Amino acid sequence: MKVNFTDWAALILTAIISAAYWYGVPTVPFHPDESTQIFMSGDIELFINNPANLVWREDKNGDARQIYRMLDAPLTRDFIGIGRAVFDLPATPVDWNWSETWDRNNLAGALPSADLLKAARVSVTWLFPFSLILTYLIGKKISGPRMGLLALIFLASNALVLLHTRRAMAESVLLFTTLLALWSMLTFQKKAWLAAVPVGFALATKQSAAALILTGVIILAVQYWKKKTKLLETVGIYLAVILAITIILNPFLWSQPVNAALASFNARQELTLRQVNEFRQADTGQVLDTIPERTLGILANLYFTPLQFNEVGNYLSQTQPAETAYLANPLHTLFRNFTGGIILLFLAISGFVLGCLKIRKYGLEGQRELSILILTTFIFTLTLILTIPLAFQRYIIPLVPLTTFLIAYLLNQLLEFIWGMRRKPASSLAKSS
Repeated sequence: MKVNFTDWAALILTAIISAAYWYGVPTVPFHPDESTQIFMSGDIELFINNPANLVWREDKNGDARQIYRMLDAPLTRDFIGIGRAVFDLPATPVDWNWSETWDRNNLAGALPSADLLKAARVSVTWLFPFSLILTYLIGKKISGPRMGLLALIFLASNALVLLHTRRAMAESVLLFTTLLALWSMLTFQKKAWLAAVPVGFALATKQSAAALILTGVIILAVQYWKKKTKLLETVGIYLAVILAITIILNPFLWSQPVNAALASFNARQELTLRQVNEFRQADTGQVLDTIPERTLGILANLYFTPLQFNEVGNYLSQTQPAETAYLANPLHTLFRNFTGGIILLFLAISGFVLGCLKIRKYGLEGQRELSILILTTFIFTLTLILTIPLAFQRYIIPLVPLTTFLIAYLLNQLLEFIWGMRRKPASSLAKSS
């Protein structure tokens, strides 16, 4: 594979940006959900001792660990568990209790030590440079190396990425697996099972990644719509690979997969309903009931709302000093204001529209990579609108790289147009002489 100047620039930028990214990891304010992920990373030790400890049992539906296995995808806590083993650190012995004070949680052992928190964060933030490289490669596939470089710079400087992916939570792994899934869809045109592998890992990171399953099925449907037998076979393989990965990574499902999956679905529904009722009673303005409200909520979180360090203010007095110090760095809030938000929103919408016009002009096959980007963005946005009734900023992280590609695509097209206009006079002069 030929490596050009832009490829080297992307590698050098990735190294410099990643060093700065990791250097700032300790400055990111603590979120109590990090404690929960560290607590649940103890599943690694439980699995090593006896995998049967992790399987779903109907008589254990009141057990805190089983409840979390029903609610959350496992990959993040697995990464943290492996990271703890590398650093030889134990998990927190108890989960964070939101109804207790900060001091009581600390006394109970729910507040991780500085070393444990750092190890847990390193366990997921090591993926960041790979996310940047994937961003460059995806942009390069869609519209050349210059678009890849633009996308890399915009993603690396995004305020939401800098905050939410540097904590011991799902966002860093979700960003990486989403990008890996998108890159695989662009690359493995005739090997659907290869594209299905990162989709399975994304689903094992966060349930909202199910949007990628539908995206993949639509891509295959368009590709094989004239060959019905081949279509059914390919979609079957694609879904089977995702299902296999889901089961393998979830020991929770090994004993009674159907009953465990139903219990998980019901638990997730009950949690969402309880959260909606609690936030509605608290009148925080974070409940989004209608489609227009959810659409505006997504756009607001993408471009306008202040960084959301916590979804509730239970421990504001304890976290505010760290939040103030974090916000003092202007790079942490780059473009995170009304003017910056308007500019980025305009560029993203314009990129989406321009992409649709290009696809209409040259067809799906002629603009295959761009078509997949547009489709993935649309499906992911629609999925979040239909399934997320709460304005939690970290929930929209998968949309950040997708909209970043739209911005980079538009800017790249503008640069190509300007470059073409600059070359025209010179070409005309050469012809006339």
